[in-house]
Amino acid sequence: MYILKEQSEDFQVEEIPLDDMLCEEPTKFHIYLLEKQNYTSERAIQQVARSLNIPRKRISYAGTKDKQAITKQYISLQGVNKERVAQLQLKDLTLQFVGYSKQPLGLGVLEGNKFLITIRNLDKEFSLPSLPETFLVPNYFDEQRFSRNNKPVGLFILQRKFDLAVARVLKYDDDYRIILQEHLEKHERDFVGALRKLPRRSLLFYVHAVQSFFFNEILREQLISKIPDARLIDYSEGVFAFPKEPFMSNPLPDLPLPGFFLTDKLSEEILVKHDLTKDSFILRQIPELSLEGQNRAACMSVMDFKADSLEDDELHENKKKIKISFSLTKGSYATVVIRQVIAAIKPN
Repeated sequence: MYILKEQSEDFQVEEIPLDDMLCEEPTKFHIYLLEKQNYTSERAIQQVARSLNIPRKRISYAGTKDKQAITKQYISLQGVNKERVAQLQLKDLTLQFVGYSKQPLGLGVLEGNKFLITIRNLDKEFSLPSLPETFLVPNYFDEQRFSRNNKPVGLFILQRKFDLAVARVLKYDDDYRIILQEHLEKHERDFVGALRKLPRRSLLFYVHAVQSFFFNEILREQLISKIPDARLIDYSEGVFAFPKEPFMSNPLPDLPLPGFFLTDKLSEEILVKHDLTKDSFILRQIPELSLEGQNRAACMSVMDFKADSLEDDELHENKKKIKISFSLTKGSYATVVIRQVIAAIKPN
């Protein structure tokens, strides 16, 4: 079985910004390239905010990056002296000033991400399929979207079981346990208020994980209907279906990330299985978590794909490793590309 992310340097990611992300004139929004490892993006941002003694809301970023990786992503600091930032010395975090922006960073400022990935524990007979520089693969959300906690908490929130959502966060999320406990000590049954103490972006992770799971289910069923002999691969939340070879053209239209404005027959059937309807995405108790829904491409474009030759794997005796590199548009998962590549060589 192949191994990914055995070491942080095995999985390297760097954001590709749009050309107009920076502006020439100085502004109060300073843009930094944040390099991190062993941190989620949100936890890294919280650490920077604490170290600078500034409110979390004065730091913004566009994309979420893996914890088990070396990642480079852009963040904006509002109204923070550059000399203060230059003096920071943080374990596994570095900040490099790159320029100014007219506004805080957010969705829409990235073109995509480029990856350098080492796949380990390969048999000596491993042979990578011949692939062009550009091809298409199913645009699933992968494990990073879900972690252990995101989908269960998100389901409880959408089902209005706020007490169970809080209990789940208290049990599994060390980052937010103290925040929730302090609120509940003062307001014993105010579970909605406790959740709203968490960063909005973190709350959105929970409900977006549910949305993402539903999209995966819809995409899998659509692919199986088009490709009856698709290869099935288990993941933590269910099963992926992959074609035996990557697509050269897209066989499917855009598919729904369900919300209160956007569902189809298949997504409504999946919602019912989880005690939800499209109206469940209207959260009057926490309005900022309400989701309209939107379409997402069924397939992602893999660009600039390159693969090195097999080498001895220094971490696994009598095994091989290979390095591959490629670029993806924002919102797509490199680990899904790896799954597709492996599915293309896996026997029935």
